[in-house]
Amino acid sequence: PTLVVIEHVEGAGPTRGTDAPLALAQFLTALDLADDALGPVVTVFTTGEVAAVDASVRAGGRLHSVVELPLPDLRARRAILDALVDAATTALGPDAVDDIDVAALARATEGATGADLHHIVRLALVGADGPITTASLLARARAGGWSGGDPGLYL
Repeated sequence: PTLVVIEHVEGAGPTRGTDAPLALAQFLTALDLADDALGPVVTVFTTGEVAAVDASVRAGGRLHSVVELPLPDLRARRAILDALVDAATTALGPDAVDDIDVAALARATEGATGADLHHIVRLALVGADGPITTASLLARARAGGWSGGDPGLYL
């Protein structure tokens, strides 16, 4: 078996009505013939904009299920942040990370994805002039620069 993951499938090829119908046809043909060429193939598409995925890609036979992953709630954000802070402490040592109020940071990041939370922690680490603190993480979170967008859809 083969697993193929195409991230941001809405950008993987043109849509009908554009100037590149041949590219779309080639993409669709590759999808249709993958099982014949490679044996059993599971294809996973990811997108943040399911409506932007050409209808022919979503057509029967090519797509068997749609799984929506909502944005993490407060509890999930806290768990993600706990893991990120623990990883930073393990990687950099206990002197690099102060005692972080993860609950406060989780409350300040409503609408953030797991990737957004990772980005916030990474920016705080890169910009740190000493140990990262709750204040430095909250400042990064409040400054924006993380998407806070709609939940991703995984096709």
